[in-house]
Amino acid sequence: MINSGQFHLEVQALLVQQRPPEHITSDEFINEYDFFVFEMPSDELLKIAKFSPRSESPRGIQRAHKEDRDREIGRFITSDHPFFPNTIIINIPLQFNKDYYNTEIKSLTVDIPLKEAYVIDGQHRLRAFASKYSKGVSLNLVVSAYFGLELPTIAEIFTRINFFQKPVSKSLVYDLLDLSNDPEFQKYKEAHEIVNILHTKIGSPWYDLIKLLGVGKGLLSQAAFVEACSTRYKILELLKELPSTADKARILEGYFAAIRDYFPQKWGNPDSVLTRTLGFNALMKSLQVILQRGKLDVVSTDGNFAKYVEAIRSIDVDAEDIRRLGGYGGVNELARRFVTAIDEKGLLR
Repeated sequence: MINSGQFHLEVQALLVQQRPPEHITSDEFINEYDFFVFEMPSDELLKIAKFSPRSESPRGIQRAHKEDRDREIGRFITSDHPFFPNTIIINIPLQFNKDYYNTEIKSLTVDIPLKEAYVIDGQHRLRAFASKYSKGVSLNLVVSAYFGLELPTIAEIFTRINFFQKPVSKSLVYDLLDLSNDPEFQKYKEAHEIVNILHTKIGSPWYDLIKLLGVGKGLLSQAAFVEACSTRYKILELLKELPSTADKARILEGYFAAIRDYFPQKWGNPDSVLTRTLGFNALMKSLQVILQRGKLDVVSTDGNFAKYVEAIRSIDVDAEDIRRLGGYGGVNELARRFVTAIDEKGLLR
């Protein structure tokens, strides 16, 4: 049902927490990489779908759109026995709210803006259901829906699906990681450059610890670091007075070097919360507060973060109650503990 530019979706849906069991806790509901699976008529899915191939937009993630392929799929749709068991993967451009999902009856209810659900994978299958190809045939399709992903994570998911499972132009992958010269991507581009500096610089606390393309032996994904620096905690905006990207990288290196030095047994330890996504985000949220309220001048120093990190050293980040934390609620709670400890030392305005 459409109302005021939105589509009212109400479906039976399965929440998929696609993580190792030890990373799922009873009080955690959904985190960034969890998604919902449900069926949806193709004609309704087209109403909310947003297509963005590289051939139509410099912001595009998908391969170039090919009408010949749509016509070919359209002929299959209008055949006697069409079937599409593979999923259409979309991103619903809303931050997830627990009110959207009834866990008892497994019902997902949400109002989605028209033409705003980013199609991460399956664009040709879905486009082929346009009436000029499908002759008005509509079928129920399997949909995997993420909530509130930002463009670096969308690019990472697309890359992992396509680059590592079936051929995609490497130039497209590299262009995605450089995040184009389009103005909308500028907020991510500098963060991406900083991630590369911290990952490749010998002696950096993040040396060889970041998963480029989301894979590898690192402890944190490239997309998570980019988003934390750019949009989630606005670290780069808070460092805008610094003259260069290298200077901003130096501040982040100094902050995490202090954390590494004060938590030597936990830093880089895959069994510790500290360098997992939860701990990393809590540290970045704390850095946001330090930059906003801390008594330091990052322009003239490398940050001198030792006194801030020393204040949180007494917190056992791997205590059982912290290990049970999950999602961004858990991030907020751990960050609150960090900031409270810093504030108690009189280090915040």
